[in-house]
Amino acid sequence: MISPSKTNETLELTRVGADTWSQSEVTHREMQGSQPAALDRHRQASLSKIRQTCTLAADRDGLEYAWVDTCCIDKTNLAELAEAINSMWAWYRRAAVCYVFLEDLLPGGDVELERDLRSCRWFTRGWTLQELLAPRRVEFFDREWRHRGSKSDLAELLYEITKIPERVLRGEADVGEFAVAARMSWASRRETTRTEDLAYCLLGIFDVNMPLNYGEGEKAFTRLQMAILQTVAEMSIFLWTDDRTPCPPYAGMLAESPRQFASCHDIENTLGDAASCNFTIATSGIQTNIIQVINLRRNERAWGVAMETLCHMEGTLVGVGVRKIGAGLFLRIHPDRLIGLGSLGASMDQVKRLGYSRPPMEPVTLATRLLPRYPFHPSGDPVRGNRWSALQVNWGPIKPMTHSSQPLSHWDPDDEVFFTHLPHAEGWCSFIVRGSLVFDPVEQPLSTQPPSTFLVACFRWNYGVPTVVVARLDDVNPAMRALFELQLEQLQFDQCLMAELLTMGILDNQLQEEWIESAPRPVKYWTNTPVRSGRTTQLSIKLSTRQNTPLCGTSVFTIHIVPKHSSLESTFRTGGEHKHNRASVIPGGLGTTSAPILAVRRR
Repeated sequence: MISPSKTNETLELTRVGADTWSQSEVTHREMQGSQPAALDRHRQASLSKIRQTCTLAADRDGLEYAWVDTCCIDKTNLAELAEAINSMWAWYRRAAVCYVFLEDLLPGGDVELERDLRSCRWFTRGWTLQELLAPRRVEFFDREWRHRGSKSDLAELLYEITKIPERVLRGEADVGEFAVAARMSWASRRETTRTEDLAYCLLGIFDVNMPLNYGEGEKAFTRLQMAILQTVAEMSIFLWTDDRTPCPPYAGMLAESPRQFASCHDIENTLGDAASCNFTIATSGIQTNIIQVINLRRNERAWGVAMETLCHMEGTLVGVGVRKIGAGLFLRIHPDRLIGLGSLGASMDQVKRLGYSRPPMEPVTLATRLLPRYPFHPSGDPVRGNRWSALQVNWGPIKPMTHSSQPLSHWDPDDEVFFTHLPHAEGWCSFIVRGSLVFDPVEQPLSTQPPSTFLVACFRWNYGVPTVVVARLDDVNPAMRALFELQLEQLQFDQCLMAELLTMGILDNQLQEEWIESAPRPVKYWTNTPVRSGRTTQLSIKLSTRQNTPLCGTSVFTIHIVPKHSSLESTFRTGGEHKHNRASVIPGGLGTTSAPILAVRRR
């Protein structure tokens, strides 16, 4: 008996009843002794299996060497053990044949084989998965060493037992052709004695290497997934589901175990999209670019924002629910389900009819775990506990048709708020909205204006003296407006002064300055919004602040856009009829504001 690392000969490998060995198996040290025949009675049974393996290798297949892991690996030598585990897939791949001795398979015919093979322990063990997949030739033997068939001959039955596609079992397809989630599903019902081995036994299947660290527990599987992300350019690894009851509302983006991929055997990658899947492992999580799918019919579906994975299941695109909890930082929400995102190959019109919106691709960080606590709220809610304050716009007479929000890192499309995750951040935010004006029938006859483009921006809402800008952009040169929008997209949240200078620059000599007396601090307000509707009118703003909302840890600052000289309450009655108006979904309604409705005066 010799180790494969010591020879260049073609190898024969066998794992006699692999990973169903008892504690009485012959070890490497005992095989190195001068008298293996003198082993005790229990060891003699193990020695008999090794001898039978060698006899089969020599007589049946004309091979010179055999390799059995229990006695060919010195498991007391950690360096040798690590090398063996990281190399085992390659060793099996190079083998001439692999013998599988099933000590719990009774002798019988084909009918008995189809019935009894399903219950063999060999199909429930983690380490045996690579023994089935890696060798090009696998032969099965029952407890009396009678040959019962090969991997290729039994492919159909083996598929029913393992859900591994017959093409793989017959050698017609390589395991690397299948999605990561599908490969994980092959291990979802397998077990190992050591928790860490549930990750280590999958190294070869995903063609990755990593150091062993027995004692790390489930962290080993997290490390495996991170190693896969740095090797395989696809996103199916995020398509796991949590099978716990009750299921927690939030989770990290990575699975805790192969068990959570049990329903993924039909997952396939969408061809041609792998180039966009690049991942960087950082302290805070996985950095990548994602496509978000916004659900515009939240009253019909139980999710708000999903992450596209560029994968499909039986012709339906699938994604996972995500929730933005910090600056570009996402967690998994509703981890007990996958989300269908329409048919594969659906046109943009078909996607719109489903009520889905796909904003531009966004650079994000995907958090890999939940923290035990978050800084701004003791409840443990990662959304409320990770945001200091938030800003919201109530559009009032503006009925938005399309809008862009910057900076994306601090915009939550689920709650439709901007937020800051620092108490003293001098941040900024802006909306560029294309929409119509719908006036209050109580104030004047109902009149809908042609669509206009509006800019709503706020600077330092969280700290210092806030500045609010509400302006029409219809008179701005289209080329200048496009350049302005592009420049805003390049700015970070903390580049407040630069954003303010750009905004004031594009609206040079067009703005009127007003001040709003506010508690605890005044607000500067700039506008250029004359609107004709039978008579000259102007858009104005009202402000409110509300505490103890689920949107953040402290307070939500709300900008209410109203026609000047109209009452705030009547505007809400009209705006409440439009699905884009957010006042109706603020918990507690207008009456729970902690700051009074504010008057406007000329400075």
